Amino acid sequence: MEKEIDRILNKVKNDLNFGEESRYNFETDEQHSLYVRSFILLKTKGYIELGRKGYSLTETGMSVLEIGGWKKYQEFLKQQKKDIKEKERIDFEKSKIDLRLKKWQVKTFWPIFVFAFIGFGFSVYNFINNLSSVRKSEQQEVRIEKMESELEKLQISTSNQKTADSLNISKVLKSIENMKKSKNK
Repeated sequence: MEKEIDRILNKVKNDLNFGEESRYNFETDEQHSLYVRSFILLKTKGYIELGRKGYSLTETGMSVLEIGGWKKYQEFLKQQKKDIKEKERIDFEKSKIDLRLKKWQVKTFWPIFVFAFIGFGFSVYNFINNLSSVRKSEQQEVRIEKMESELEKLQISTSNQKTADSLNISKVLKSIENMKKSKNK
């Protein structure tokens, strides 16, 4: 039957005025009945259609010839069905995995949300705390600067006193030495 279908499709493609063949074109009744079954199959499945001038190929009829004949076309259709079933199986597996994931997300949403909210509260608290620490550190810096300036003043005054004392001591020492010399003379 495959060969007969391929023969009919090629004839329809090549002959622009193709019409049904007569019973007398076949050697046996068996060949004619095979032709009739093949022709009816092609008409009912939409591989050929009747036009004004005769039968012509449809797009699916052309694709049968392009693929390489009826047998290869049937194998192509079987492979397509397998591919569709495999895709449906994969989609089903994916939907099961997605369902598990959604269930997990529903269970873990509120605990994670609460944890995040607590973290947000701590970060706001730390931010405010850091601002007050910055103010305190600025106040401490001002105090340190005041203390340093006071220390500098004290150091200057003590160094002035030391130089004054050293000058006074040297004068006293000189006068003592002079007195000793004068006594020795």
